[in-house]
Amino acid sequence: KLKLETYGASKKQRKPFPFKMIKELFNLKLPDDIRLLWSIMLSTGMRLDEVALLNVNDIKEERGIRYFDLTGMKVKNKGSARKVPISEILIKKVDEWCKNIEGDRIFTFPLNADGKAQNAASKRSMHYIRKVTKDKDLVAHSFRHTFKDLCRDADIPNDLHKFITGHSGGDVSSYYGEGHSLERRKEAIDRVSDFHKIDELIN
Repeated sequence: KLKLETYGASKKQRKPFPFKMIKELFNLKLPDDIRLLWSIMLSTGMRLDEVALLNVNDIKEERGIRYFDLTGMKVKNKGSARKVPISEILIKKVDEWCKNIEGDRIFTFPLNADGKAQNAASKRSMHYIRKVTKDKDLVAHSFRHTFKDLCRDADIPNDLHKFITGHSGGDVSSYYGEGHSLERRKEAIDRVSDFHKIDELIN
């Protein structure tokens, strides 16, 4: 009858960035890798570590749709093993970036003992985020929460944006199967970018 619910650290609740603050962040003089990292997170809702660990070979094309393939990556859960379409506004930027990098990884954030890059990517990001806000609940992960809010504002159905962000389903889940088609995901991601004029922020 031992109960351990009250022991251990409680789960931290992060907040989304207010859209006005997003503009301030992207108006900073950012290194190119941080700008691209944030741009991908803001336009796809991917987790920080998912983006930081991306490999050139993870960029694929299917039925004319370019996407990040997370199905072979060490991810958080089955729902996270998914294909995330690349926003139309980012395709050219991603291609140009990949032409000028050395090695297979898109970003060079150092890996920790578990093969994760989240800590290093977060530390670099926080250096710039803290120039705009001291709110302890606004962190690099907040870009993911912001994407969810942007999806709601753009009238993206809840089940669809949950699938895009890896909160349900997954492309390798035996129960859910393919889930929402790549076409539907791409349409949703582009609608969010167009509705909020994300291209004006990241360029």
